[in-house]
Amino acid sequence: MVHRKAMVTDEEVREYYEQNKGSLPSQVSLLGPRVSGGIGFIMVPTKKDAEELRKKISAGGLSFADAAKRYSIGPGKEQGGSLGDVQLKDLAPPLRDALSAVPEGQVTEPVLLDGKAVLLIRTKPGQPAKAAPAKPAPSAADPSFDSVKDKIQEILYQQKVEKLFQDYISNLRSKAVIDIRM
Repeated sequence: MVHRKAMVTDEEVREYYEQNKGSLPSQVSLLGPRVSGGIGFIMVPTKKDAEELRKKISAGGLSFADAAKRYSIGPGKEQGGSLGDVQLKDLAPPLRDALSAVPEGQVTEPVLLDGKAVLLIRTKPGQPAKAAPAKPAPSAADPSFDSVKDKIQEILYQQKVEKLFQDYISNLRSKAVIDIRM
């Protein structure tokens, strides 16, 4: 009911571009600022396994990315443990706490999550959390309209859908009748 009513015109995209030209991020996200590839994640069956793995990584005998590829049973295994673009606030509180307890580049103590042990690492800026090569940094100049047009259209579309959805739900709630019979 909502998606079919949301439309973004080229004029709206152009206007948004002109108004936000100096502040357009190279990595546009609808959910706010991201840590791009900056958090590594390894999940293993037991806390003992996690402690042994942490010792190997800390001693330099195994890289975090290689350990994730070999031993992890969690997400991002194929990417060397990289969680991709995530917000720190989106992580479970125990994971956030563990990350804040260690300096960047250090592996956390094992954290229990859903009965499994988890190791985390937050890399230093510019250092990839995975074994794949890092993406080149965006240029300091303003991005061209054509390079950000689709991202801007996505942002505006999402804003319109959210507003239409809220209006639609409010309208439904105002018309709702609840009859409780016991």
